[in-house]
Amino acid sequence: MLFIWGCQNAPKQAVETSPIQQEQTLLNSIEDHRQYLEKLFEEDQRLRQGQASKVLEQFGARSKEYITFNKELYEIDINNLEKVEHYLAKFGHPKVAEVGQTAADVPCTIIHHIFDFTARERNFGTLYLAYLEGDIDESLFILYLSRTYTVKFNKRMDMENGKPYKAEEEIKLLIQKLGWDRRRMQIESTYKKKKQRMKRMDGIEDKE
Repeated sequence: MLFIWGCQNAPKQAVETSPIQQEQTLLNSIEDHRQYLEKLFEEDQRLRQGQASKVLEQFGARSKEYITFNKELYEIDINNLEKVEHYLAKFGHPKVAEVGQTAADVPCTIIHHIFDFTARERNFGTLYLAYLEGDIDESLFILYLSRTYTVKFNKRMDMENGKPYKAEEEIKLLIQKLGWDRRRMQIESTYKKKKQRMKRMDGIEDKE
């Protein structure tokens, strides 16, 4: 009995949290979320202001300077990806109506800059649902899918018959070529059911 009592009253060890968990725990208001996401965007863009071409032109592709530059950019992208994936798991995708277009586009922007196909693939469901709900800019979502295609097949997707696509057609074709059609249909089904539930709830509220 003494052993049991001792276990029950032993001081609890503090749960270790990562710096990312700690900083995201502090996001309490919509404004906190907006500022956090916009800071991620600034960090994402910090080395994307034409510096790469300048370093390449000045020092060359095999130079220590260019290799160091790309390594720093890679580390920024990986760190931002970890922050974004933790954010999505904790809070879900940001809503454009709450945080604005720039902040809402941040998860897709950061994932778009990752060249790891697995990372791009595992986030497709979240990003596609956010696109359907109007929380990702259409052209940005197409860029994400197009580069994903390039990462997977090491080439750009050719337009069938040389004709330009409407945005919605291009998105569906890219998803099909990536082999994600079944996932697309499942996500669309989930989205439609969610819309139907919201309509029913709106109807109940109107009657009240």
